[in-house]
Amino acid sequence: MGKVSQQIDSQDKINILESSFLQNTIRILFNNLYQESDLRLHNKKVLEIFTRIKPLFIYLSKKDVRSGIMDIWNERGIAYRNYSIDVDSSTPYAKANNLRGEEATIKLQSL
Repeated sequence: MGKVSQQIDSQDKINILESSFLQNTIRILFNNLYQESDLRLHNKKVLEIFTRIKPLFIYLSKKDVRSGIMDIWNERGIAYRNYSIDVDSSTPYAKANNLRGEEATIKLQSL
């Protein structure tokens, strides 16, 4: 068990973690051209580590990723939409997998 999980496990507290520890790591893996199977394996290993501290995961998502992304873009506006498409389309993962535009963002968010 890692140092952080040992520390959390030894406390009689509720710990709330937000998702950036998963999202930021995945972004790095995308940028280094990891394959989808490697990304899934990475997530599995992270979950195995956190399972040791008996977490309660609350994951809010929509089954229809496209619809969820469209809702976010509608809420945040065209500037955010264009930004997220530009960022996602420019990743080495998207380029290597011929993903462009909205489809790049949708694919990256659905993994």
